[in-house]
Amino acid sequence: MRTHEIRNFAIVLFAVGIALLSGGAWAAAPGEGANDPVRKVSYGPVAIPGISALQVSWWFDHIADKDGAFFKPLSEHNQSIHWAQSLQDSRGHNGAIYVAARSVAGVNRKLRVYYYDWKVVPKSPAGYAFPYPAMPLSINGHNQHQVIITDEGYVPARVVISYRDDGAGNLLLRADYLVNYMKGANRLPGMTTDGYAYTDDQTAEMWAQTRAEMGKLPEFLPGWFGRETLDDMARPNGYTVVGILDNPMLPGVDSKMIIWLFNHLGDAPGDLYRAWAPRDHRASRWLVSPAQVLGTNMLPKDRIVIGAIASDLQQSTGDDYKGVGARWYSNEVGPIRNGRYKNLLTLAPSAPGDESPRKVFLTHSFEDVPGGAMWRTTRFFRIGAFPQPLTQAVYQLEHPWYEGGEVPNFLPRFYAKAPQHEK
Repeated sequence: MRTHEIRNFAIVLFAVGIALLSGGAWAAAPGEGANDPVRKVSYGPVAIPGISALQVSWWFDHIADKDGAFFKPLSEHNQSIHWAQSLQDSRGHNGAIYVAARSVAGVNRKLRVYYYDWKVVPKSPAGYAFPYPAMPLSINGHNQHQVIITDEGYVPARVVISYRDDGAGNLLLRADYLVNYMKGANRLPGMTTDGYAYTDDQTAEMWAQTRAEMGKLPEFLPGWFGRETLDDMARPNGYTVVGILDNPMLPGVDSKMIIWLFNHLGDAPGDLYRAWAPRDHRASRWLVSPAQVLGTNMLPKDRIVIGAIASDLQQSTGDDYKGVGARWYSNEVGPIRNGRYKNLLTLAPSAPGDESPRKVFLTHSFEDVPGGAMWRTTRFFRIGAFPQPLTQAVYQLEHPWYEGGEVPNFLPRFYAKAPQHEK
């Protein structure tokens, strides 16, 4: 439910020269030595027309979804991709894992890819922590902090893929490779002497692969993004999408439970709110209850009561509600009128009696499917209300991943104990 928590995240690029990660010829570059343990090689920026930073950020979030639907079309060599640990499972980007298989020079290769925070310093099997130089928070607007890891657990390099909109319809893309000096027990399979994991020619090959595959995104990404998000619907109403979270199917949950949740979220003593996200949720109470809105305690079971306001006290907020909570709005005054799924709840921070235009909206769209429910959370900013371009940190929200993962764990249990007249 939070509309303000942001978090940097790390993601590993899929096109990173998979042929180089196991076997093959490994050569030491001239001038390498123990006094120069990490070598930085930079490429770009280059302009890719027809796609935006927002679209690319969404693509990185969903690259392993739908049996490779957002991965395979980019190259005839891309064979398969799947989440070994999804962003939902990891409750955020850091810690998510996908496995990609592709053909390189006629040889099938598989790479396990980890999403990392730049502050995390991975260790190779022998326990050597590579002394990476400090990286600035933002190089080029949006940053993908990457770690290349082999099946054996070796860490040959880290990469930063950074990108931003140039204001003329192009995406500016650059890459910084930090190549590790592999020595002793940390030599990659096939290395006969100590040396850098990649030569300059090999990092240039990686960059060429990155450019080629991301260069094909304009053929596909606007269509993928248009079908999968609601940005086109929001812009005529003055808003733009700045964050999208697609939960996997929520087992054992249905729409009537979700409607009941939002109609009773602020009920005393607040157990429902705390159980939803026990790590983050501290307390909630109604500032304007559904019963106050309707003038009766008999609440509807097929719709969420518009106008209710529930305080939202979380670990990152202070002890004072300051009279502001999350208000359930009519979809007619929100950024979109219809959601990804059948049901749509629009909410925004508000105080009782405050009817001023909102700078931020959050929507929850949900629908029953066999075995459970689908649920998408989308965040919108009023166009021009915040600095542009939005950075990767603004785009990402960790908290909704956490909330989504907890819904099947608590909601069916609480709903089963609710009084019969509430169901």
